[in-house]
This record gives sequence, structure tokens and C-alpha cells, in this order.
Amino acid sequence: MEAFYKVRDFSTIREMLDQSLELFADKPAFEVKKGDENFDLTYREYGEQLNALCNAFLDKGYYRKRIGVVSDNRYKYVLTYMTTICSGACIVPIDRELQTQDIHGILETAQCEVLIVDKKHIPSIDFDRLGENVDVYCFDALDESENEHNIKLF
Repeated sequence: MEAFYKVRDFSTIREMLDQSLELFADKPAFEVKKGDENFDLTYREYGEQLNALCNAFLDKGYYRKRIGVVSDNRYKYVLTYMTTICSGACIVPIDRELQTQDIHGILETAQCEVLIVDKKHIPSIDFDRLGENVDVYCFDALDESENEHNIKLF
């Protein structure tokens, strides 16, 4: 019996991704909203961003670290998710609807050393409980009045 669809062989998510980046380089991978406009991001552009961020994660020593993410569904979330697993770190996706104590329960149980959050969910983070040993990044730019905890821009 002949296969209904031709299926590519791969062993890892990274291998699947690399194949897709090569096969579909100039095709749209994502439709991204910037301001009031949407634009297509090609697989090539996505791959360039992914590789740059993987290198940044490795340079920061995040290999085999646990990285928590609290965010709405958006391109930067997908980029972070794939970067984390492709750079040898462990992604800890945290439901953005959880209460502060539950978010921190997950962060502590998972022993996350990095937290990436979007601006909307910063109020859900208890920075006193989080401590100083966790690197915190925000997907969105913050002005001084919003950044009393010295959160880095992602």
C-alpha cells in the first residue's frame, strides 16, 4: 500500500526544524503583528532569529537550565519555546491564567533559573519570592516607572 502522504524522516525536533528551514526557506512561517500591521516572517528569517537566540542562550550559560515562560500566545513565545529546546535547555511553560502562588509553586518545583514574561503578566510575579538567582526577561519594552525590578528586555 502506498503512503497517503510522503513523510520526512527525522529523529529530533531540531532535525525536523532544520529540514523545514531548508525546504521552505522563502515561504511564510508565521504571520506576525507589529503595531497595527501584520507581516509574513519566512522560514529563513525565523531560522536566523532562532539560531541567534540559541547562541545567546548558550553564551549566557543556559544550557541544561530550566526556563519558565509566562505569556500570551504570540510569536515571541513560539520563538522562545523552540530556542529553549534547540539550545539544550528545558522549557517550563506556565499557564498565564494561574494565580501568583501557583506560578511560583511551578517555578520553585521546576527550579527555574530563568523566567521570561510578557508585560501583561508582570503583576503575577512576586519578585521578593522569586529572589535574585533568577534571570528575568520581558518580551516587551518597559519604561523606568514599570521596571522597578530591573527586568531585562528579551
